[in-house]
Amino acid sequence: MGLARFEATTAQLISVEYWAVPYTWSLPHAATVPVAYATAYYAFINRGTLKHNKSILVHCRDEAVGEAADDIALSMKCS
Repeated sequence: MGLARFEATTAQLISVEYWAVPYTWSLPHAATVPVAYATAYYAFINRGTLKHNKSILVHCRDEAVGEAADDIALSMKCS
């Protein structure tokens, strides 16, 4: 699984933009992971300028983007 530019027309991959799919995951499930994490990362880092050890509120944590947001926040030691 991985990320590609919008309207990507080539099969050339950049090594930091793809991952192996865990054996226990289905391909439809795996396809949701890059989108969720990229969305959460963009919201927190690019738009929200989230810093380490800050307080945040993650809404809809039971959905894919909310779960990814929670993981990113915890990795940055946010509460």
